[in-house]
Amino acid sequence: MCPIPSSRQSAPPDADWRARFTCTAPAGVDLARRNHRRGLVCSNLSGSLEQYAWDVITGSLRQLTDRSTGTPFAMISPDGRHVFHVDDELGSGAGAWIRIPWDEGEPASLFPDDPAGAWSGAAISHDGTRFAASLARGAGSLIHIVEIDQNGPRSGSARVIALEGEDWSVRALSADGRSLALASETAVPADQPATLVIDTDSGKRSFVTADGSPPGVALFSPRDGDARLIVIAFRNGRRVPVLFDFGVGIPVELALDALAGDVHVFDWSADGERILVSTTEHAVQRLYIHDLARDETTPLPRSSGTFGAWGSSVCFGPRNQILALWQDSTHPPEVVALDAASGARRTVVAATAAPPSRPWRSIQFASSDGCPIQGWLMEPRGSGPFPTVVHAHGGPDGVITDIYSPDAQAWVDAGFAFVTVNYRGSTTFGREFEERILGQPGRWEVEDLVAARAWLIGEGITVAEEVLVAGVSYGGYLSLLAAGVRPDLWAGAMAIAPIADWLIQAEDANETMRPWTLTLFGGEPADQRHQYLVSSPITYAAWVSAPVLLIHGRHDTTVPPRQTELYAASLRDLGKPVELVWFDGGHLTFADPSLLVQHQALMLEFASRIVGRRDDRASPA
Repeated sequence: MCPIPSSRQSAPPDADWRARFTCTAPAGVDLARRNHRRGLVCSNLSGSLEQYAWDVITGSLRQLTDRSTGTPFAMISPDGRHVFHVDDELGSGAGAWIRIPWDEGEPASLFPDDPAGAWSGAAISHDGTRFAASLARGAGSLIHIVEIDQNGPRSGSARVIALEGEDWSVRALSADGRSLALASETAVPADQPATLVIDTDSGKRSFVTADGSPPGVALFSPRDGDARLIVIAFRNGRRVPVLFDFGVGIPVELALDALAGDVHVFDWSADGERILVSTTEHAVQRLYIHDLARDETTPLPRSSGTFGAWGSSVCFGPRNQILALWQDSTHPPEVVALDAASGARRTVVAATAAPPSRPWRSIQFASSDGCPIQGWLMEPRGSGPFPTVVHAHGGPDGVITDIYSPDAQAWVDAGFAFVTVNYRGSTTFGREFEERILGQPGRWEVEDLVAARAWLIGEGITVAEEVLVAGVSYGGYLSLLAAGVRPDLWAGAMAIAPIADWLIQAEDANETMRPWTLTLFGGEPADQRHQYLVSSPITYAAWVSAPVLLIHGRHDTTVPPRQTELYAASLRDLGKPVELVWFDGGHLTFADPSLLVQHQALMLEFASRIVGRRDDRASPA
């Protein structure tokens, strides 16, 4: 590779930042809905993120999974007897579903024919008798449904529903397992069905149209014999839950107009009377309980930080409690119990002590077209200007809220300011904001990153020569695109698992990525080839002037690594300074804290060679 030139050869400090990545903390929690004595906690107690059987009464944790790449996602059966997860040994994002006992015992294949692949969704019925999962196959989906044998070591009979030419993902099973809700894997206009409900006995199909529903949550009532289903739909430009009662066949609008921002449903109470929802407006979250019978919403007392992770890890618990994962910028994640009446909070699964951390500051600035953009800024102690990292989150559909961020803290420890931008395409800022990027990925997102840079310089936080751009996955893509289309603005670019060539991405990625790509571009590469090229960082390789650091997993099927290898080769052939670092893993690097430490060290060293660091920085507090 072409060497990265050095302006100052100072190395990053050997500070406390590693301890924030490796402090023991939960990353997810689930509760057996019909046995509140048993739960499931995802934690890094063993070093990587694994699943632990949680005795809710005693608080003890017992390790259930152990894989070199971690096991960040799993489900617990309603009776608490089994745990389900995809056996993905390489961390590639593909594998076969297995079932393991919550008590001691051997794992068993969930499906008799043991299909392996990239699964796009799964659900288990509330009575625990049926399990369903969706597997992308070509231009369509395969829905696998299995009868659960509660007593035997293996599952019972299974069958497959092939949906040729249709991209659907499993979202929910009814309490008795007879109705299966599938969500469209692409955002759809209002005149097209967004949710498909299949009778798992007869195969009868019912479509639900809900005003251009985005891909997202569907939730059946957990009460036996209750035919109600909640889906997320757009209403007046924001995401809200809509109730469908299949007993009467009509949608029921919930009285949620008084709530601001996007509304997400976390859970449905066992008696079918209440739902647990959150709002997120301008990246700030709040929890509520909505009574369906009275159509009344009660807010829980306002709290800092963020509850839940990946749209889950918040649920109704025993004795009028709510169990949730909670974190904020200065506190690592922990599992807490909230009193549903008073909102009083107590910790039930704690994190170990971590070094003191700096808080986020919410900022807002105008993009090139005047659109207001929100971001989170973290600064070192002392006086600026500071060398600065402008960060783009992955997704693009997602949002950065008030969360614990070891990577941001590491940059601040090294004397850098750090800003993460909720660019166009992020959720919770309204439908127009979210969908602005469709048809021309990269254009407005880069404009928003450039506007963040301009704001930082204007505020005196940094200087023009000392701003780097960074990101992971889609954020890594935006970093490379920004380095190409606006080469004069950046001192360096850092990208982990980035999309570098959309044509190769469409050709190489696992099949769950296909509908997402088609939604972004509005069509196949054959039909939208010009836009695929315009949006690809490799198109602008000759324009890149700043040093580039690339980090990618060799087993990544979500963003396959061939494009990164070709992008690096293009820069190298052009005489551009580039470094490419491979690691033995897939796309979900967050499951292995030691890997995150390695990647952060590489980025700190890279950035320090380019812009140096301030020697008068103060320790965070």
